[in-house]
Amino acid sequence: AEHQIHHLYLEQQKPKNNNCSLFLHIMIYLAKGSHVTVHNNITAAARQIHTKTGTQFVYARTTINLIGTGSTYEEYTTMSAKNNSYYDLKTTAKLHTPYTIANINLKAVVYDASKCITQSNIIIKKAAEYSTGKEKSEILLIDEESTAEVIPQLEVHNDNTICSHAGSISSINGEKIFYLKSKGIAEQQAKELIIDGFLGSNE
Repeated sequence: AEHQIHHLYLEQQKPKNNNCSLFLHIMIYLAKGSHVTVHNNITAAARQIHTKTGTQFVYARTTINLIGTGSTYEEYTTMSAKNNSYYDLKTTAKLHTPYTIANINLKAVVYDASKCITQSNIIIKKAAEYSTGKEKSEILLIDEESTAEVIPQLEVHNDNTICSHAGSISSINGEKIFYLKSKGIAEQQAKELIIDGFLGSNE
């Protein structure tokens, strides 16, 4: 059945580091035949707390355990890091049983001398034959002061599986800006259109 979750653990708290605006730890256990799709907007969650604390550090960890045969987990995360903020995000999917599927996708835009570190790790256990693990992270840098790291990882203990991972960091294409400006669109609006198109194509 869709959205059948065996167990869910969620912790959101303010850690000892006073510079942290959002500390989030999620653990999900998926039962047999379950199908869960998650759409995350990390920026919105961080902004809600940032208005109260004035801090700009976001630390989030998600662990998904696919313990039921035939279970599927899909995650689509978008975020925008602005105003010298720091994002440290990691998603780990552990496939324990046969015919399980994990599909992790992230798109991030980084502005204003901000930094973003994203890690995705798919672990396929020995018993998880005929399973599929895919992960993809894409980051768009808006200025030269902003930085990013993309760390995709695969840990496969069964050869009878399908796995892939990809990560990319890019800047706004100057030719696209020039083309849009030639059509009478202001430079800032052109950048916004490119960013909207980048984030809107997450799936």
